[in-house]
Amino acid sequence: MKTRHLLAFFAALCLTCFIGCDGEKKADDHNHDHGSHHEHAHTAPHGGTLILLGDHQYHLELIQDKASGKMTAYVLDGEAEKFIRIAQESLKLSVVIDNQSMNVVLVAVPNSATGEKSGDTSCFEGQADWLKNASTFEVVLEKVDIRGTTFSTVKFPFPKGNH
Repeated sequence: MKTRHLLAFFAALCLTCFIGCDGEKKADDHNHDHGSHHEHAHTAPHGGTLILLGDHQYHLELIQDKASGKMTAYVLDGEAEKFIRIAQESLKLSVVIDNQSMNVVLVAVPNSATGEKSGDTSCFEGQADWLKNASTFEVVLEKVDIRGTTFSTVKFPFPKGNH
């Protein structure tokens, strides 16, 4: 009988040690800073390059069509999931390729299916022949106004983006 109690006690002691020493940290025993900004990834809806605007307030998705030399931009929300219509009628991009500076203006694209029109759209397009041969380049978005917030001189590498 004593042996059975001793075995039960030993089994309970081992179980307690095993559960108590499982290597998991308790909620008050972790070492990361709750005030720090945690990175998380977003997916571009059209497979383009995402450009972060502000502190995850909005995104701009840029898509290059090399065959036509066309650049398309979509204005998106902070999660890069919903389109944001803006009143701006064009977006100006300054591009540096091999130490040469060039510009491309993306104009508002109307879409009768969604009711978007110039001055109330989320889509912008522009064309430049030099985009047909450009693979990687530095871009500066001159200015975009989104819902009362202006983002100016937004610099980023293309196609990597600033996300």
